[in-house]
Amino acid sequence: MPIAPYIDNNRREECTRTASGVVCVNKDRTILMLNSLKGPYTVLPKGGVEPGLSAYTNALKELEEEAGVQCTLHPTPIFDNYVVYPESEYGPERVQREIYFYGSDPVLVGYWEEEGLRGERKWLTLLEALDVASRVQRTVILNGFDYADWS
Repeated sequence: MPIAPYIDNNRREECTRTASGVVCVNKDRTILMLNSLKGPYTVLPKGGVEPGLSAYTNALKELEEEAGVQCTLHPTPIFDNYVVYPESEYGPERVQREIYFYGSDPVLVGYWEEEGLRGERKWLTLLEALDVASRVQRTVILNGFDYADWS
């Protein structure tokens, strides 16, 4: 069994890239998750921050590109840490900074860039999402639920 990614903020000097993503929560409190392109995993929308984009703008772009969803993205990150990805069949060990934002009021778009690659969007309950998420993404999901305004 491969070692899962883990948070280690003491290794920030080794960081090779920054990625940003979204915990997108529907009014019915379900969370948007997707099939990973790197194996049989279910993941939150996230991607490497492209040159010239802020983490915030990149997160919006990744959400629409990977999931075909637009949402209201709240400006304060709910997660900003350095994550270690151990060596695997996808490459050597790497450290990347990951920044996630909370998204609400999702709107589905008709077509999106990675629709044929990822299969259908998955709207999961909190317990379902926690069951399939990696250890790091479980933390991100819980932070999103802490941030949410359920009134």
